[in-house]
Amino acid sequence: MMKRSIILWLFLIYSFRIPSELFASYYVCIDPGHGGIYSGAVGPVYGVLEKNANLTVGLALKSKIEFYVAPVLMTRTTDETLYLDVRVIIYRR
Repeated sequence: MMKRSIILWLFLIYSFRIPSELFASYYVCIDPGHGGIYSGAVGPVYGVLEKNANLTVGLALKSKIEFYVAPVLMTRTTDETLYLDVRVIIYRR
């Protein structure tokens, strides 16, 4: 069910612009995961680090969501290490 909800949201984001007043009191939080000392997986062909791919996709998604839907809060925008307790604090803002 959760996977269908995410797919529906992405469809809505890319299909048409949703009136911003519908989401005036909502924020979207994007957590690109990994980062800093935690690189995640390494791509088998080009050696791309998961932390770099996550951040690139997260920043691209941020710009789309801000333009089409609602304000976005990112847990990280640079290559930094964030521990779980810090992420929870960010989510609760």
